Amino acid sequence: EIHERYLALRWYLGIASTVVLLLKLLTWYFCTECNLSLPLQFSYPGFLVLFLLATKYVQKRPALLKAASAFFLSEVVNFSLLKMSKTYLSEHQPILLITSLMFIHLFELDFVHSPVTATMLLLKFIYQWYFEGLLSGTIPWTYLTTPYSAIISAVFVYNSSTFFKKQISYQYFLNRKALQTSRKRLKVLIKNLPDGILLLTADGTVGFKNETLKNHINCQGNAVVGAVSALRYMEGRKLSNFTDSQYLIDDLYECFNMTSDSHIVLGITEGHGQAVEWKVKKITWDEKPALLISTRNVNNIIEFEREEAENKMKNAILRSVSHELRTPNTAIGALSELMMAQDTQMSESSHERLKVIKISSGILNSLINDLLDYSRMLAGVFSIQKQNCNPVEIIESCCDLIKMQAHRKGLKIVKKIDPWMPKTIFTDPLRLSQIILNLLSNALKFTMKGKIEVCALVNSEYKLKVLVKDTGVGI
Repeated sequence: EIHERYLALRWYLGIASTVVLLLKLLTWYFCTECNLSLPLQFSYPGFLVLFLLATKYVQKRPALLKAASAFFLSEVVNFSLLKMSKTYLSEHQPILLITSLMFIHLFELDFVHSPVTATMLLLKFIYQWYFEGLLSGTIPWTYLTTPYSAIISAVFVYNSSTFFKKQISYQYFLNRKALQTSRKRLKVLIKNLPDGILLLTADGTVGFKNETLKNHINCQGNAVVGAVSALRYMEGRKLSNFTDSQYLIDDLYECFNMTSDSHIVLGITEGHGQAVEWKVKKITWDEKPALLISTRNVNNIIEFEREEAENKMKNAILRSVSHELRTPNTAIGALSELMMAQDTQMSESSHERLKVIKISSGILNSLINDLLDYSRMLAGVFSIQKQNCNPVEIIESCCDLIKMQAHRKGLKIVKKIDPWMPKTIFTDPLRLSQIILNLLSNALKFTMKGKIEVCALVNSEYKLKVLVKDTGVGI
């Protein structure tokens, strides 16, 4: 936790150490060259505090402020030890100075993880020994040839070795933590994969399985092989040719004899309301052959295929029935029209009945055309077939088809056709008839009394415009 807490400070500590070194050099210069009476040890943390208070850069960066505070604390401790040794133990002041520097150096090294920062601390340590001790007169020059020099060297070596040991330990800690994090992430990914994963060895041992696989085969506990052994292929869904068996487990064990290392789709099994697709790849696991098996729930695909097949069957039946209905209906309409044209001595009532038959045949033929169009749309073969046709005849024929029903409801059919209407237009007459007849049928359905008015005119763009107006409740 301590390593993590100060991980973000490692570069800032180098900056803070450099600042301390520069401030001490500056203080030493003023105290020696300018004859200032500023206390030497106390001035260093004082300059550091002034620097921190005056610099907005540091104030806006809490990490750097913490690092500088740590160095400030170490300097305060160092100053306190030296002050105490000078006041109470003056004869042992050099020993206490060395001890103080050693522990302060160790304290500061415990904060850092960068070799650059450690080097800066070592330079600061040498500076404190040489400039503060020897040049300021706190430590006699004779100490350079005494065992104190050996002690100083030992301190340098010990501190450096401690730092690098800690560096190795810390790097091991980071690597171990990164490995643990990667393993946790990998476990989360495998556990939440939408596909099931199963590792099966040649002796029937399960090397690995995830929760998705257990859900696919409805396995409770660790009885995975037993649950797989009970699975059978769906009818017509076996894709492998390893065996003639309809049981999945037989094909799985035959897969150990494969020479190919590519994925092979065995087929789709059905059990516990789930359709599951099985894929296999032969791999080497612990220097032994094994099968890496992946599963996927294909219920939606099976349902979609089933609906597609049903729709195709419905469309085929619809087209067949529509064609079968059209043939006799066309004959009825043609015969009624022929009888009306040939029999001139027919009574008025008989003529009216034949006309009703002809109109009813036309309505039925329109409904059959709608069914055929619907089946063509579902099959994706619906098309528009344009040709020259008479718009007035199309409008009048549509009005004739609903005239009898309108007469029964007491409605009047009013036609208003533009006298400048051309006798020929280029369009699909069947689709135009369907559109007009649908508008008229809607008006007839929702009009209880009054009239239905049909207007046909040529607009400013020289296009046919048809309007249907009624006295019903409205849309």
